Amino acid sequence: MFSDAALAKLIEKHPDELSMVYAMPTDVAGAKHFREGDLRGVDGKEVIDAVRNGQLWVQLLRLNKVNPEFSALEKQIIAELKQHVPGLKIFGCRLSLLISSPSIHVSYHADIPRNALWQIRGGKKVYVYPVEEKFISEEALEGVYLGETQEAIHYEPEFDTAASVVDLRPGMVVTWPINGPHRIVNDPELSVSMVMEYFEPIAWFRYAVYYTNGVMRRRFGRAAKSTRTSGPVMWGKALSSVVFKLLGVRKQHRHTRYLTFRIDPGSQTGYSEIPKIVRDF
Repeated sequence: MFSDAALAKLIEKHPDELSMVYAMPTDVAGAKHFREGDLRGVDGKEVIDAVRNGQLWVQLLRLNKVNPEFSALEKQIIAELKQHVPGLKIFGCRLSLLISSPSIHVSYHADIPRNALWQIRGGKKVYVYPVEEKFISEEALEGVYLGETQEAIHYEPEFDTAASVVDLRPGMVVTWPINGPHRIVNDPELSVSMVMEYFEPIAWFRYAVYYTNGVMRRRFGRAAKSTRTSGPVMWGKALSSVVFKLLGVRKQHRHTRYLTFRIDPGSQTGYSEIPKIVRDF
């Protein structure tokens, strides 16, 4: 499923609206300044060649929803997890494939769902940081849940002294506490990884709590203190999050996405510039 030939075919047949390519930096200072490109109609082999020799990050989203092989893989993974974690309830599971260039950096960020990162080819270092105010403030985390920040958050190099560093090799998987800030540095070789994002009850309750707290702070000027995911206050916030969404109290934050390059395997970076266009698909 993960040979060059299989990946090339996967890229070619995956829906355009679920396929992304980004130009990525090779240093931590530039890690927040990635740009999105146009992947439509490009030969899959050319994409792989461009990624291997360039500075690119290809993401194929929701493979388990559109590809029978990955749908079967999702079911197998969940069944095996439940054998080890009795009573585990998983919903909203999404499998995405990441094909990325040697030595690129993925910026310091936090995710909303729970995550498991499966390494298939190549290697990378995963830096995971404590879920504490110093590393991600309550207000910043609310911004992630409200879609304000596209998941990127403030990073200082001194944070690394508190990081847990995982040297991820093929056949390994790493996961971390929900909302745990993390960043990634690829080894100097092509990397193929699979991300499993999913919710379980605590993750959903956490979403409801932080969404409600974020609305209260931004719309009503009140910073809610409780982030508990149990008890009557949590249930009140869960109900409030539903009401806020139904009433449109908080408009969904939409970022205009622009495409600024096309794949070019003959280029040193793996891409060539194009006039900026709005991504409308």
